[in-house]
Amino acid sequence: MRSVRHVGYGNLEIELPGDAGGRISRVPPATPAPEVLPRSGLPVPPPPLSLGREEQLEDARSAMDARRPIEFHAPCGFGKTTLLQGVAADVGRRGVPAVILRAGDDDARDLLQRIFAVFYECDRPMVPTPEQRAEALAGVNAVVLLDDATGGFEQVGPLIDDLPGCAFVLGTPHPVLGRHGVSQSLPGLSDAAARDLVARELGKPLTELTGPEQWAVSRFVDAVEGRPLRLRQGAALVREDGYTFDELTEHVRRDPQTLDRLALDALAEHERCVLATLALTAGLLLPGDLLTVMSDVDGAVEALRKLRRRGLAEQCNDRFGLPVCQADSYRSTLLSCLDLSRAVRELGGWLVACDPDGEEAADAATATVSVIAFVAERREWTAVISLVRAIQPILALKGRWEAWNHVLADGIEAARAVGDQASEALFTNQQGLLALCDERLDAARNCFEKARDLWDDQGNEAASAVARHNLAQLRPAVIQPPSQPQPPTPAPAQAPAPPPAPAGAPAPAPAPQRRVPPRPTRRWIVAAACAAAALAAAIGIGTLVSGGDDSSGGTSGGGDTSSPSPASVAGTYARGEGRAQMRLLLEPTGSDAYRATGTQDGSHGIDAGTCEQELGNEPKTDPTEAVIRHNGSTYTGRFIQVNPGTGGTCRYLAYNVTLEVIGQDTVRMCSEKFDQCLTYQRLD
Repeated sequence: MRSVRHVGYGNLEIELPGDAGGRISRVPPATPAPEVLPRSGLPVPPPPLSLGREEQLEDARSAMDARRPIEFHAPCGFGKTTLLQGVAADVGRRGVPAVILRAGDDDARDLLQRIFAVFYECDRPMVPTPEQRAEALAGVNAVVLLDDATGGFEQVGPLIDDLPGCAFVLGTPHPVLGRHGVSQSLPGLSDAAARDLVARELGKPLTELTGPEQWAVSRFVDAVEGRPLRLRQGAALVREDGYTFDELTEHVRRDPQTLDRLALDALAEHERCVLATLALTAGLLLPGDLLTVMSDVDGAVEALRKLRRRGLAEQCNDRFGLPVCQADSYRSTLLSCLDLSRAVRELGGWLVACDPDGEEAADAATATVSVIAFVAERREWTAVISLVRAIQPILALKGRWEAWNHVLADGIEAARAVGDQASEALFTNQQGLLALCDERLDAARNCFEKARDLWDDQGNEAASAVARHNLAQLRPAVIQPPSQPQPPTPAPAQAPAPPPAPAGAPAPAPAPQRRVPPRPTRRWIVAAACAAAALAAAIGIGTLVSGGDDSSGGTSGGGDTSSPSPASVAGTYARGEGRAQMRLLLEPTGSDAYRATGTQDGSHGIDAGTCEQELGNEPKTDPTEAVIRHNGSTYTGRFIQVNPGTGGTCRYLAYNVTLEVIGQDTVRMCSEKFDQCLTYQRLD
């Protein structure tokens, strides 16, 4: 059983894990704020690789020098991950730190937290507020390489904006950046590079082959379009199973997927079980000992090495994995080889026993999120519950709160399906913690009351006392630390200068301590169930977790059903302070009607007429026609949020809101789209 741990957030402290759920408490105002410090050891780039990708490396250098994000998109098996590793090694030789992250299904908020954890540490466990994190990341100069970025621009755009000192290189299955950067389709290897790869996989130079055999290699390279994964698989079939390249070429021309089937057919039963385990946890490199217990195969590590030699697995030191793009096909083919219940049980036990602060726990947690989604689709509810119980404290401590919220929702669905009230109460209580941290006090109250009632029904007085304690924290308060930590800009040794600018171009200035970034930044947060941090759109509206809010959920001062005159609410309102401040402008447009426009810190104006709308699933809206009108005790209608884009551009989102007047100088605006309310105070 894990020991109890504490993690701070603003002026709140959460006690985890606890079988009865987490306890949240308010930190006394006199308590010193945690100190955020640059990590002494930054990521070490991998060693240089022989890629046959000199053209792509040069394009990446040019884009980074010009401070433009660049992406390389291609289907599975074209070598995107290897290319990103090569870019990391290349910039490492130039003295610039590089960090490679698999983006996967993580949203922008969790990715920003993961990047923060790479460059900073705290003197005691804490999850930074968006303001603290943005201030710290604004001073980072590095190259961020995002592999398997599948979430569209709303996933990567916030990172680009919140990390103005960083260059970005992406590997994606489909184009993501659009006009926001450089987009290139990654081709297969050139004939020469492909032949070199085949020779390396065969373990002998091609000059030892006869002339016809060398021609056969060239025909095979052409048939698989120089795709590195297929080249490795084909060479392994020739080396291990006696196929000829001419035979493989004929197979591929009839069906490009034949190589997978031939490779799988050549495996022994225990090797298929090990590969099934990799398919279950695809996308991450996991320790061999964990994969051994999950697969229940003696000698699993040797089987993993063999799978690597056959082009069916990836390896880095003692870790092994499978590209996520191969997961679905291998799962459907191999899952019958695996005792799924046992694999899930072993994974859960490993998570409970591991150090939740360790790197292995972070990687295993990411893989477990994917496994939970898979077993939930199969309605393996008991497996879902056990995995959510094991993983949720790790996600909480790591600050992966969007993922935390998602798995809690899966856990609640599973618990209700099997009538597990104890687990439902636990997961509901944890959702209340998230809601309280996000200042959604009504949602937090609902969660804590539901958890209390469930525990009361079970006669669990100790657990019910935890929920009552949490309910007692729901009093009017500002969720903000008593004094903001002052994260220093990393010293030159930890954050070297960015790559040099092209000849004749001015070199980018280093980010001095606490200096406002050279271009506007936003707090991009993807709204999700109980974990949405603010009124945000999926493509990223700046948001603020600190700031005032009405905790009662009532409408004091707004109970009068008579229509207020436009002058009574017209004006400029604000939420938060400094460059993270959110503003709301209410302009009279007629009798009891206002144009409601949101902006961040006022730096980029409020005129949406010159901006491009981020449509998403929303209909096209003319900013001049977006108004809110008096409707009983509230105002309802269309709201415009203006956000800065890249290169001096701007964008806006339009969605329906309800505005309540809750005091002489206070309004609360709620979004129908995001089930979120924010409170604004009138500026003097």
